[in-house]
Amino acid sequence: MLLRQLLQDIGFSTMIDLPEMSVSGLACASRQVKAGYVFFAVSGTHENGLKYAEQAEKNGAVAVIHDSDHKLEGHVPYI
Repeated sequence: MLLRQLLQDIGFSTMIDLPEMSVSGLACASRQVKAGYVFFAVSGTHENGLKYAEQAEKNGAVAVIHDSDHKLEGHVPYI
């Protein structure tokens, strides 16, 4: 499935122009990310998933979806 289609299917609208990229899986834990996965970096009670976004990128994430109000940048789209 394409990232753009995945976001559309879950009702997420974004103003950023996303490249056409294929998604092969989803993960909330960076250690579970494989090539082609989208990493969901959510805030927890004790830690913020963004702490692990760089590791998710290294493991092959094609995008990071987060709940932060800050503008974030990496080698993949941060949405």
